[in-house]
Amino acid sequence: MPKYSALTATLSLCLSGFSLWSAEADLRFYTHEIVIENTGEEGELSVCPLYGDKEVAITARWDDNNPKHYRMQELMQEHGIKGTYFLNYREDRPPMDHEKLKALNADLGAHSMTHARLASEVSINQMFWEVAEIRAILEAEGDQPVNSYCFADGNYRNENRRFMQGLIAESLQRSGYTHSMSQRFAKGVGDEMDPVTSVNSCGVNDRNPSLEKVDARMAELEASTEWKETEPCISFGVHVWMSNSKHWEAMDQIYQRYGGRDEWWYCTQTEYAAYRKMIQQYELSGPEVTADGVRYTLRVPYAADIGADVPLTLRFSDPTARALVDGQPAVIEEDEDGIVFSVAPPLSARIPQVISYQPGVDSLSYYETGKIDTALEASLELEGDSTLVLRYSIASDVVVEDLRVRYILPLKYETPSPEALPAVSGDAEAVFRKELEIIESGEYLYGNPFLLCQIDYLANGRPERVFTSLFEETVVPPQTEGHRDNSFISGLFTDRSIWDRSVAMSAVGAEKDPELTWYGAGEDERLIFNERVADVGERLKDELKSQPEGDCYFMIVTDFVSPRDGLLKGRHLSKSSEIYLNGVRLHPGEGDPIRVDKGINRLMVLGTVGKRTDRLHHQFKYVIRGE
Repeated sequence: MPKYSALTATLSLCLSGFSLWSAEADLRFYTHEIVIENTGEEGELSVCPLYGDKEVAITARWDDNNPKHYRMQELMQEHGIKGTYFLNYREDRPPMDHEKLKALNADLGAHSMTHARLASEVSINQMFWEVAEIRAILEAEGDQPVNSYCFADGNYRNENRRFMQGLIAESLQRSGYTHSMSQRFAKGVGDEMDPVTSVNSCGVNDRNPSLEKVDARMAELEASTEWKETEPCISFGVHVWMSNSKHWEAMDQIYQRYGGRDEWWYCTQTEYAAYRKMIQQYELSGPEVTADGVRYTLRVPYAADIGADVPLTLRFSDPTARALVDGQPAVIEEDEDGIVFSVAPPLSARIPQVISYQPGVDSLSYYETGKIDTALEASLELEGDSTLVLRYSIASDVVVEDLRVRYILPLKYETPSPEALPAVSGDAEAVFRKELEIIESGEYLYGNPFLLCQIDYLANGRPERVFTSLFEETVVPPQTEGHRDNSFISGLFTDRSIWDRSVAMSAVGAEKDPELTWYGAGEDERLIFNERVADVGERLKDELKSQPEGDCYFMIVTDFVSPRDGLLKGRHLSKSSEIYLNGVRLHPGEGDPIRVDKGINRLMVLGTVGKRTDRLHHQFKYVIRGE
């Protein structure tokens, strides 16, 4: 009797970094029956590392809300290139035209709500909101799942708050992302996270695309084989900052050079992430010898839970074999090593075809729901401290089945496993209560904790999805001795001599210049930013709207306690032409070290108003290091 064996894809082929998705318990699975008919030769059935058993995945990544994305998508389509646009949804800026993006078949990824620097600029609860609500909004606007996240300014680390990287990783996992654009982030979050995907970046030189530089990077990647075994994906990008026809012609040359290769899989970030999650989670059992051949059972996660309907590709190592999938002949490709075929999810397991986001009535969300095309309407409430109340109703002419809720909760709560929801007739409202377990306090409570629920179901057999959310009541953090609450920012002034005569003010305990107005941290700033950040834009927002003409300045005076003698390091301090520290004028831009003493110190910095002054909420982040 012929000998058969099931060869599963080696984990090292498909796993790099760590998961941003919750455990297998959060996934649903379906099965396929696969029968291999052959001539009696020995053979092995295996899952291919990439769709179509291709050599490498090729994709693109373009960040921010940029009207040039439409032109980029059209150019990529001309050359068969696919990619993903990582978007925000800022209250102060117009959103992208999502109908136009859908018409262009553009794929979407998340880039935070406000383009926030997650580790450095925001509280724990705002960080969670930044990554959670943007997914609900983009899915509803695009009627497609979002499983990929890209960090604004690449920011996921904070020297002063190193624990933030782990909290960011858990927040992304809770929110439903399976893919990060940063390999360094994915590799640094710890072994406790599930393995998943990232990419190998190939920058195009955003402002002036360069085929020469792309060629050099591609040659560098081609010279290495390790990445093909761990993360076989190359991503072009990062910003569509091209400003003239020469730049666009260069992009056209890049796509001509690297498009149209039969051995490459051209995919979106979403498709790549879903495929790699699938080969991490599949199970292949068998073989069982039958009269028809050999039978295998393939267990695969729902496409709706991993983000894309991309089929799973298998190989059987006998070129004379044929394959049946669920009793139907599979479309196969033959080569000297065997046959290759793919299995697609059934309709019930595919991604939602319609998605809506319905913020709670008292929600702080600035997303406008608009028309609801889904069969289900839902809302959230919070009773007492920890009873989540989900209300939902269903259109009377729709048969709804397989209702399931997934909880996307801030880090103060334990996250419950997904649950089946009771069915409800079209003329009634269902009320479902869930007791939540509070596991963290202190800083985890400050601000506005954001709770989101994701409801998946079949409506007349068609997959649909609804998000609904709420914000908890505001919790204002207490004042501390931290950098933020001991930083005072002066009003604007044009007389440079005020700064020149202020050396006495830089001594510890000295009075601040009475000719100037001084602003301490307000409630808005303390709700949003962590205690080591002094937010210039928030404190001066009114004065910046009507600033005087000509050169305009402001001062920051900060008292801080150093745990040791050492050197003060900060993102912008080394660029300062002059500062005062404890009554001494220094010129760090000319190489003066900023030496601090153990105990209380006073730092005084001069700022010049410029185009980005209103964004200087991270300017005075600092760390103290030994000499």
